[in-house]
Formats: sequence, C-alpha cells, structure tokens
Amino acid sequence: MAKQDKDYTEKDAIRDAQEAATDQKKNVPGAGAIVSVTPQYAPFISEIVEVKSRDTIVVEGNFKDEGISLGAQDGDYEGTNPRKPLTFKVTFDNFNVNDLSHYLYTENNNIYLITNTHQESENKKLLKLYSSIKEASLQNVSVIEEIIDSVEEDVLLIPEDEIDEDVLFLLDPQFDLEAAQGSFFDTKSTQYKNLSDLITSDVNISEQIRTDILSSSLQSADLNIDFEKYDNFTVFGSAVSKLNNAKYKFDKIESLLTISASLATNSATGSLGKELNSVHRKIRDEKLNFTPYEKYLYSDVSTFVSGSEFLETVRYDASWPKTGSGTFSDPYTPITSSHADFSSWYGSVVSATGQAYSASVFDNDNENRLVNRLPNYLVQDNSNEDFLTFIDMVGEMYDEIWVYINHISKIYETYDSNTKGYSNDLIQDVAKSYGLDLYNGADLLDLPRYQYGQYQSGSDSAFTTYSVEPQKDLGRKIHRRLINNIPFFLKTKGTLKSIRGIVNMFGIPATILDVREYGGPSLPGQVQSFNIKRRFTKSLDFRGAQYVQVPWVHDGSTGRRPDTVEFRFNSVNSGSQTLAEAVDGSTKHWEVKLREDSGTTDNVGHVDFQLSGSSGYVSMSTSAMPFYDGEFWSVMVSRESGSGAYVASDSGSQAVTYRLAAKKYDAGRGKINHASETSMSIDGANTISQSLNNSWASASQINVGYGAAGYLTGSMMEFRYWNSPLTMSAFDNHVTSPKSYNGNHASASYTDLVFRLSFDDNKDLSIAANAQLQDKSGDTSLTTISGSAKNFSGNFYASVEDEDKMLVPNIGPKKESNVKIRVISSSLEDGGLQPYIPGFTSKRSEKSLLDAAPKDSPKVGIFFSPTDVIDEDIIRSLADLDFHQYIGDPRDISNTRYRRLHEIKNAYWQKYKSPNNFWDYMRLIKYFDQIIFKQIKDILPARVRPEFGLTIKQNILERSKAVISKQLGFENLTFNGRIDATEYATEVTTKLTGSINDTEGTISGSTEIFNIPTLTRLNYTGSHKGYWGNTYLSSSITKGGPEYVFEEVIQPQITGSILSPHNLETKYYYSSSVSRSLNLYYSSSAIRSTIDHKYDQFSALANLMFEGCKQTSATTVLNSYAGNFDPVETSDTTPTRIVSQDPGKSQLRID
Repeated sequence: MAKQDKDYTEKDAIRDAQEAATDQKKNVPGAGAIVSVTPQYAPFISEIVEVKSRDTIVVEGNFKDEGISLGAQDGDYEGTNPRKPLTFKVTFDNFNVNDLSHYLYTENNNIYLITNTHQESENKKLLKLYSSIKEASLQNVSVIEEIIDSVEEDVLLIPEDEIDEDVLFLLDPQFDLEAAQGSFFDTKSTQYKNLSDLITSDVNISEQIRTDILSSSLQSADLNIDFEKYDNFTVFGSAVSKLNNAKYKFDKIESLLTISASLATNSATGSLGKELNSVHRKIRDEKLNFTPYEKYLYSDVSTFVSGSEFLETVRYDASWPKTGSGTFSDPYTPITSSHADFSSWYGSVVSATGQAYSASVFDNDNENRLVNRLPNYLVQDNSNEDFLTFIDMVGEMYDEIWVYINHISKIYETYDSNTKGYSNDLIQDVAKSYGLDLYNGADLLDLPRYQYGQYQSGSDSAFTTYSVEPQKDLGRKIHRRLINNIPFFLKTKGTLKSIRGIVNMFGIPATILDVREYGGPSLPGQVQSFNIKRRFTKSLDFRGAQYVQVPWVHDGSTGRRPDTVEFRFNSVNSGSQTLAEAVDGSTKHWEVKLREDSGTTDNVGHVDFQLSGSSGYVSMSTSAMPFYDGEFWSVMVSRESGSGAYVASDSGSQAVTYRLAAKKYDAGRGKINHASETSMSIDGANTISQSLNNSWASASQINVGYGAAGYLTGSMMEFRYWNSPLTMSAFDNHVTSPKSYNGNHASASYTDLVFRLSFDDNKDLSIAANAQLQDKSGDTSLTTISGSAKNFSGNFYASVEDEDKMLVPNIGPKKESNVKIRVISSSLEDGGLQPYIPGFTSKRSEKSLLDAAPKDSPKVGIFFSPTDVIDEDIIRSLADLDFHQYIGDPRDISNTRYRRLHEIKNAYWQKYKSPNNFWDYMRLIKYFDQIIFKQIKDILPARVRPEFGLTIKQNILERSKAVISKQLGFENLTFNGRIDATEYATEVTTKLTGSINDTEGTISGSTEIFNIPTLTRLNYTGSHKGYWGNTYLSSSITKGGPEYVFEEVIQPQITGSILSPHNLETKYYYSSSVSRSLNLYYSSSAIRSTIDHKYDQFSALANLMFEGCKQTSATTVLNSYAGNFDPVETSDTTPTRIVSQDPGKSQLRID
C-alpha cells in the first residue's frame, strides 16, 4: 500500500472540502445561501516514472489532473504544487513462504532459501533458512522473491586484444541443407551501437557521415544528371544565376574553412572549442543546402575531350577546378576563387571566355527561360532587377520539377555506370518492376567501409583505405549488371547459362566458384564421361622475331632424350614457319614446321616433320588442314621401338618408328573435327638410317618458334617433353582439354612428364629475371632446365578464352557431369510390332538403350571449396582412370582402405613438397559477396536440390571405407612334444606304430625352395640366401610402369594327387598316336583314381550320398528329452513389409 508524503488523511479531505464550500459561498451572489459539499473518493492510478530507493517511488500523475478528470470544480484541492509528480513511500506486507520463492540476500551476493517465518514481536521476525549462513557477521540483508527460474550458461570470454580478426572460425555443419535454405542467408545480426560507435572517432569520417547520411536522409533521390551541358538541367531558370549562387556559397565555405583552420591551429578548447564546432556546423549546413548542380561543381571533376556532338562523345570542362586525387584520404577540393586557374575557368562575359560567358550565351538563347518570356520593357528596366531575380528563382523551382519528370523516361535506360541512366536510389524499384529481387550482401559492414571504403585494421585506431571504390558503389554496379541482363535471364532462367551469368556479374572467377552438375546418362558399356567448362588462360604471342630456347637433354630416370614433344599453337599468317627446331650450334637435326599448301593464299597448310641424316633428310607430313585459321592446334611428335615398345636407349642401330599427329578441337560442336596422323619407320640397319636415328638425340637445344623455315607469327600454348611415346588416347584428351597432362599410366604425370612450359603468365619478358621460363612439370628433379625467352620487348602474354572438355575419371554415381542431353537410339525387339488382342496385356515392342539408365540427379553444387583446385588437378593428371578397378578388390573387404587406390594416391601426391594452406583460401573467399547464393536461388528450378556456401570435402582420391568383416584369424591348438617313457619304466610302456600306403609321390631336390619368398621385385636385391635376389637386379621396364607394378610369382608346383582307397578308373593303352587319335586301344585296366569323396570320414556326407538322411519324429533330437515335436514346424508372421517410396514426410511405407 502507498501513502503520500504529508500523511494526508480522510479527515483532512473533509476539512478541505468544508473550507472550499465556505469560500464558494462567499463568492456567490446572495450571501447567506448554504451550499453543501459531499466529498467524492476515487482510486488514484498512475505509472511509476522513477524508483529513488527501495521504498520510495515517483509516479507520473498528480491530484490536480485526476480531479479534473473526475469532474472536480475550480477551488477544489490544490495543495502546494498540484502539478508536481507525487512521491510515495512503499511498505511491504508479510510475504508468503509457502511457495518457497523468497530468499535472504546478503551483502556478499549470497542467497539463502527461506523455508519458514515467525513474528516474535512487532519489530522482530525470525527467518528459517534452508542452509546455514556462510558469513560470520552481517550488516545488511534483503529479502528477495524469485520471479522466474534461474538460467545458467557457460560463456567463454576472450579479451579483445587476443582476438585475431583475420582468423575465420567454421560454424557447425549444416547437414539438412534443404531445410536450412530458407534461413541460411538471413540469420544475421550485429551488436547494438550508439551514435559514437556508428560515426567513429575519426574527425573526417565523422563529419562526412553526419553530412551524407544523418543530415540528408530525407532528401529526394539523386538523379544522374549530366551537368556538363546546361540544357540537361536548366529550362525555365537561369544558368548564370545558378553559377553565381554556387560561387557565392563556395566563397562562404572558403571563409569558414579559413576560420576553422585558425581555431584548430590554436588548439581550441573551452569556448574556442565550441566556436570551432559552430564553424563546422555552419560548413555542414551550407553543404546540405547545395543543389544537385552545386554538388557537382563542388565534388566532381571534368576535363575537355574532343568528339562528336551528334554522337554525344564530346566532353566539357564544366566542373570547378580542384586539387586532390579524388580518394577519401585525398578528396577533390575546389580551389579558391582567387586562384589563376579559377579565373581562367570562370572567365567573364566581357572577354567572352569561361563558364560565365557560356552560361550567359545559353540564357540568351534559351527560349523556355521564364525571363525571356516577359515583355522587353520589363526586362530592360534596371529597376526590375529584383523582380527578374525572383522570376529566375521560380524558374529554378520548375527546373527541379522538370528534371524529375524528364528522368521518368530514363528509368529503363541501361548503363553499367553508376553516373548514367536511372538514379542509384531507384535501383531496387526498377528491379521490382521487372520482377527481380535484389539483395544487399554488405548489410553487416561498418558504415565507413560501406560508404567510403575505409576500415580499421586490428587494434589500430587509424582508418586506412580498404578499397578505392566503396562497397556501396560496388554493390550498385552488380545490381545494374543484373538489371541490364534481365532479357538474358528471362531466356535462360533455370539453366546453366543463367547461373554462370550471375557468377560472372559478381566478378567471381569460374576457377573459384563454378556450377557442378552430377550424374547424367551413360550408354551400356560407356566408361568415359566429360565435363565441359569455359576457361580463361594465357598464351605467348610470337610476332615474327621472337622465340623460346629450351635445352634438349636426357632426363635423370631414363638416361635418354625425351620420346615425345607436344605443343599447341595458332597462326594467322600463311607461309612457312618453324614451330620447333632441334639444333646443335648451327646444325639442324630435326624440325617441325608449318608449310603452306601448294603456294596458295588460303588458310590450308601442312605440318611437316623433318629428320636430318648423313645423306639429307627424310620427312613426313599431315594432311592438308586449315592451320592458318587463327585457332589453336595440338601437335605431337614421338618415337618408339619398331616393336611398339619404348626405345631402350638413344642408339641409332635400333629400329625406330616416328609418329606425327596434329588435331583441332571444335568448341562449337564439342568434338575433334580435324585430325591427321602419320608415321615413318627407320630400321637402323645401315649407316644412313643410323645417322637419321642419331639425329633425334644429337641436338643440344630446341628453338620454339624459330628455325630454318622462319619465325612463327602466332601464339604458343603448352610445350612439353615426355620420356615415353604418348598414346593417342592421352593426346586426344590434351586436344580437348589443353591444360590436362595425363599420360600412359596413373603416375605418368609425375614420372613421365619431363618438362613443361605452360606459357600461362602475365609479365614483362624484356626483364632478364622474367625471361627465364620455369619448368611446370610435377617432378622438376628429372631435369634442371628452363626456357629462355629471346627478343621479347615487353609483355607478350595474351588472354585466351578456351573451352575445356575434360575427361572425368569414373568415380561412381556422384561424378561431375554437365552432359545431360539424352540422344536415345531405339530398336524393335524380336518379332517387331504385335497386333493388339483384346483381353490380353499389351507388350512393348520398342527397346531403348537408356531404358535402364537412372534419372538425372537434381543435385546442383554452387559452393566454394578449397579442394576444387586439387580435384581439378587430379582429373587433369588421371583423366582416364577407372576407379572401379581400384576399389572393387574383394581382398580389401577387411582392410580400412583400398590398397590399389592408396598406391595411386601416393603416386599423385609425390609432386607436392608442402601441404596446401587451407586458411589462405578461407581468407580469399571473404572478399566475395556471399549474397550471390541468394540471388542464384531465385532462378533455380523448383526440383533442384542446391548446395550453397562453403563446402569442406575430401578430394576424389580419398575414399572412406567401412570394414565389412574382420579378417579371420586362426589359433593353433595343436602342440607337438616328446615324452621319454624310459625315464619312469625299465621297458617301453608306450609304442605307437602304423603305416600309410595309399599316398604316392616324390619330391625331388632340396626342400629349401619352400623358404624362398614368392614375390620378386625388379631392380631389387633379395636377402633370402641369394635365391632369386639378383635375378632381376639390372632389369628395366620398356613400356608401362612404374617398376613396382611388375612382380613375378614363384611358386612350387605339385604334379600328383593322393590316390583314393575306394574309387577306381579305367586306364587305356594304345600302340601309337594314330590309334590314340582313333581311340583304338589294345588293353585297359582299373587303377586307383585321384578323385575321392572321403565319405567314409564324415557321417553326414555318407548319409547324404549313400545311407540317406530322412528325418522323422523318432529321429528328432528333442523328442528324446521332452515333448513330442514334429520334424518340421512352420510359423505365420504378420503379413506386412517395409518398402521405399518417393520422398515425402517419410520414405518408408508399410504394405
């Protein structure tokens, strides 16, 4: 209950009412009349506005207002201050402890549950507590009531100085991605910030935020007006007036800046500090009152650019001259009006120069100007100057309205620039009108970074430039790109093109974020599948006087020159050109050149391979194909032994076959559309042929793009050496996927690729350090050579957009494949079409090759993953690998990994010297706008199951494996020993005798053969007593590899079997081979057979084969103990089953 401070009682109220009645009687005409007043009481209800102490509160209402609301008349209770909020004392009734919600709260922050109370006297109450008090003595205690249950949470607090902002922490995995899609992007929040946190403590940023955001939030949309021409923003007003108004405001700001600089120099504090703040506020107010034209003059720059007035390519220097670079730290600053450059820019009407003259001429020629519509006598009267100024002011007001009306027609003009077309403030509305929802992925950024591209790094309080262009403008550019390409999205919505279009518009490379489709149809027996992607890469231009010099040496593993030279080139100029020439000094040994076809001027030509010898040279040529079409062609020259194996050495006396292949991939048709293969054989049987073979290995260097046929005019991409003759299937994959480098076996990209120049760079080759082109092969220890760029005067690397049709390894049903088009061929089954017979089920006669093919997977992956680069490199180096051959070995059923796949994985990882930095990738992707996933989700088909965000997954060489069963183990419980019975008896007490006469056979030689290991490794010395150890010590592999793949099994053989004691077979005797062929034997006899069922050793087998195994109630084992059981018992179970169904709330159905 509550009481007023002055202890106002009911008696006091009655007394006050009587006094009020007496006063009223005195003031009423006709004294002597008696007025009776009856006090009225009502509840006083008001809100608590302040709690002064535990027992004192202040309420919002007062008696005066409450009395008036009840109909009280003037003269009623007034009090000393009737409008003053009332103060009440609060007392507490006895609390109820039955609900066990009251506690004794001590000054040491300890609480004790009160279980019972006893009022011993008026001023003394006893409390019974649930637990004993820990404190030795107490001065002050409180009784508190628990309103809600306590909640305890363990929170790990990390000091701010220990937090590393560059480290990203992974959230828990989102296993149910489909259910989380609705909230995956929207569950974002920031901490609450006050005004000081929002505008920061930086003076420049704080002032800019106050001007641009806080004070201008209610302004209209900023239109993109081209202020270089007066007719774009001046129709009814005066251009001269607008120019003079701007000059007046700029001069005023200039004087205020001078005062501000003076106060800041004197370290203004106190009253001077207030004056400095007042000056800054005046400057801000002046800027806030700028018109759009004045903002342009104050903030933007312009220069004169000559061009065509008709095409609107001419630009004028219409902006106020400025200093500065235009960045936030060094913004454009208008020069003073006293500066010589300003005088030149502003000019005058008298001298007919500058903006003043241009504005005056425009006003005189502007027929729509309101002043020009007035009668001449008003205009020419000097006393009407104020009136004319007012008319121009009215005209300027109508100019502003006209500008907005004029820009209505520009809403649908498409420009990539933020300064053209519709206003940036209308981007969301324009997109909505097209049915496109745009999202802002920078809503959690701090204002300085979002608005100005400034941020604080770590604990440094100073702001630095994060990006020259702020995030706000970058986001607007992306939104404009999306709006400008709405026709493209309408045509391609839901397709791969539309998704990749959005990725490109966000500026994210396809190598980092690409679209992954899975599954796809496969014809019966089809193993190969492809993944087609567009790639941006580089090539090295050769412009008629440049070449690359590469040493031609043997590698460290084979001791011979490479067996294959492979490269990719294009050419646009017809004529003879050298592609690669092997020389030793000035002597040419062999050459690959481009030759025009019969001297014609079209784009048809040949690729020739010439091999020099003691009596001239021999050559072979490809078919005539359009080599001069400017497209890239792949060329391969290889050698192999005449038998088809690898050459053993560089000796010229062996038979060698040389092969030349040239092919071109057509991206439009998705296939190799031009191909030519040829070969020539040199037997090495005489001096001339030996000299030809020796020429291959006699050169010391290769000149790429230069030789006897002349310089190459075109480009070169990918130049490689292989120490094995590359198979045509591997070369075909290189043709369709130029960056692939798979070889003849799984580890060929590491063991066989000797040297590689990718020409995928971007640097100035005229610098000596850059002119050394590094080897990009996996095992750089095979050779220590590098390429040397000659006569390059600058950066000759050119950008190339290439299509990659990568051969994807067969890794199972979840392999990536974007080939989803089904070309179905069908045929009629045996018998063809059958006539329909009523009452009989019709039978399908047509059979399609894809009848048993599964449906396409609806899964689409659009996510960042650090393993993508590794997976792509694995695909490029192991393109034709069939994983089914490495994970299906039944011997791995009890192992924790697939042994053969593990060998392939170890062979691949040989080229990596250090682990990939996972966190570098995580730091990289934070610079991309994550809202792209929400934008993509809007254009995906409803049936698609997308995977967005960041995915951490294993690479395709890492396969998890469940151990289905443990490997069987055997414990030998048979023990052999010898007991000497003569030690305990004088005569032999135990004698075991017996013989087996049914076993025949002879083992000749030493039994040591059983101790020899059964596996022998090549190039390896065994340690088992020399047996087999040195047999293959000096062996080598001439084709295939690596060496550990070849292992020979050495196992003793048994040529005879144990003879059966029961079974006999007939043996026939012949006199000659002729009688044997005619089956004319002269004698026969029965001999013991080697086939024996051993039924006599197993009763079950004997019963099964001869004696029988009928089961009756008499032979049932349980009947001998209790009961009378039948031999066979059956039980009926619930006739239900669980089957799978289409996805829904549950994928199981009970039938």
